[in-house]
Amino acid sequence: MVELLLPKQTAVGSIPIARSIFLLFGEDGMYFEVLGPIANQETFAAGRSIRELPRLIKVYGNGRWRKRKGVATVRLAGGLIREAEVHWYEAAGLGTKELKIKRYVDS
Repeated sequence: MVELLLPKQTAVGSIPIARSIFLLFGEDGMYFEVLGPIANQETFAAGRSIRELPRLIKVYGNGRWRKRKGVATVRLAGGLIREAEVHWYEAAGLGTKELKIKRYVDS
């Protein structure tokens, strides 16, 4: 995962984070970039119900980890822009980690 941070602060959903361009791998191995805010955010796992919790703590540190999902506009590596359901992990003080495309919702 490569994250390019830009200096301006903005809010993604209801959480203020550094404005960033996420260049990540989707499920098909392609890079993608999240354009704009993530809509319809919801938490569907928290704490010990996250299967990857030991790895997250080892890689990023302790925190109140949540697994979240939402719908975002993404630009794929070839320049194609689509609506996709994205999943990610986040923890207070540590921010958003490991965004991934789970499925496309525009077709």
